[in-house]
Amino acid sequence: MQTQTADLDRVIRLSDGRVLGYAEYGPVAGPALFLCHGSPGSRLDAPHMWPGEPGAVRVIAPERPGYGRSTFQPGRRLTDWADDVRQLADWLRIDRFLVAGFSGGGPHALAVAHGLPERVIAVGCIGSVGPIDTPGALAGMQRTNRMIFRLARRTPQALGLLVAPISSSTSRARSPTGPLATGTCPKPTGR
Repeated sequence: MQTQTADLDRVIRLSDGRVLGYAEYGPVAGPALFLCHGSPGSRLDAPHMWPGEPGAVRVIAPERPGYGRSTFQPGRRLTDWADDVRQLADWLRIDRFLVAGFSGGGPHALAVAHGLPERVIAVGCIGSVGPIDTPGALAGMQRTNRMIFRLARRTPQALGLLVAPISSSTSRARSPTGPLATGTCPKPTGR
């Protein structure tokens, strides 16, 4: 079986000109699992989901718009994520795949399954959120998470001001190569 070490700092250019950052873990020939990170999070969070190597599974961990190496997308809707994942899967020459999301990535995994039913074999959500407007939906959450959800609903601009410095410092600290280089995106290797 052909294997690879973790490839942490990959990018592709999407059809609308945005950049999508992603990392890969596990064997190249293994069944593909697109893993949607939490909020906040990045492509580098994937190894925390299992001890050691991911076994026989090829894990692809893309970053949502505005996280890590991925370009922010103004006016973005949750359902737009399916097309970003489709473009990445096409780039990697993956026809059918699994998708999972943990925490804030769960709704994104479901959006991919909904938007690409002919390509998604199965979907899983791990410790994910559901509709936050349901009575009692915030019960049991950490106080900080409850505050973030309330701010998002009542004053999204204030939440944006609050998380922007955190997001900026997180993407700089987590990128092993620093700021994104300009130019064409590299072609996948070993495929």
